[in-house]
Amino acid sequence: MFLLLVFSWVSATDANAAPCCSGSSAIPAMITGDDRAQISASFSHATVIGDAFEGGLPQFRSSDQSETTNFFRLDGARLISDRMQVGAGLSLLSRQFSTPSSHAGKSLPGDLILNFAYEALPEWEYSEWKPRGHVFIATTIPTGRSIYEANEPGLIDSTGKGFFRIAMGAILTKRWDLWDASFITEIHRSLPRTFPPTASDPDPLRVDAGFGGSFALGMGYSPGGGNFRFGIRLQPSFNQPKERTTLTGVTKSSRSQVIDTSLEASYLLSDQGGGTWTGFGNFNDQTLIGPAVSSTLNRTIALGIQHRWDR
Repeated sequence: MFLLLVFSWVSATDANAAPCCSGSSAIPAMITGDDRAQISASFSHATVIGDAFEGGLPQFRSSDQSETTNFFRLDGARLISDRMQVGAGLSLLSRQFSTPSSHAGKSLPGDLILNFAYEALPEWEYSEWKPRGHVFIATTIPTGRSIYEANEPGLIDSTGKGFFRIAMGAILTKRWDLWDASFITEIHRSLPRTFPPTASDPDPLRVDAGFGGSFALGMGYSPGGGNFRFGIRLQPSFNQPKERTTLTGVTKSSRSQVIDTSLEASYLLSDQGGGTWTGFGNFNDQTLIGPAVSSTLNRTIALGIQHRWDR
């Protein structure tokens, strides 16, 4: 069940990253159990509830303005040796922005994530305290459109980070009979990029998004050791101020920060024929715990299914 804990966290954070200013970071879906390959498909629906500004005080949006994102994601991973694996994630975003006088919608690809992972702490024999641990490196390729290239109302044609990003991190998991726990951390660096002039801004724009990171603590429970698992997760994430350079000078935005709170559930649908099918879902809220700074605040519902092949 550790894999579902990790994957449901990944799908939630990615969905939250869809609106233009969210600070969440994407962690690649990975094999963390005794499997040789996996494929996962998920659907998320995110609604922007409010905005947190530079001072850290949130402001909830009025009911006559709606901004939503439907997020479709396909992930796969496969072992290439006993302790090494590779993976990839593709996504499609459909965004809607509505006011009493207008409505706009757009569907575009999101970013592509490629990753490599190594099982640094294998679980050769059971231990009451020693976790199972993986380290990883991931590359985000900006196949989605950034906010600096968007020109639709509400920036609904913004579906990606807009930068090549390198991330490194680790995942630790542990299970005790009916309970399980996880710790996930990552740090990333977005490479500077120059965006061409637009109709609203005739000057080229160079943006350096800098460093960022996140960590997550999760706990889960499987009643009676059966097919159900329920969990909770907290994930703070942050990003450095962005540095913008134009022909007229250099400006900096404020840092961004947000804390995700998630309730998770999964059910083992089938366990036969050399593999398993599992359904999962979660509810994620960025308004429950603060402080949040320079970020949109979202509530997200995610559903998905996953197939794993035994070793």
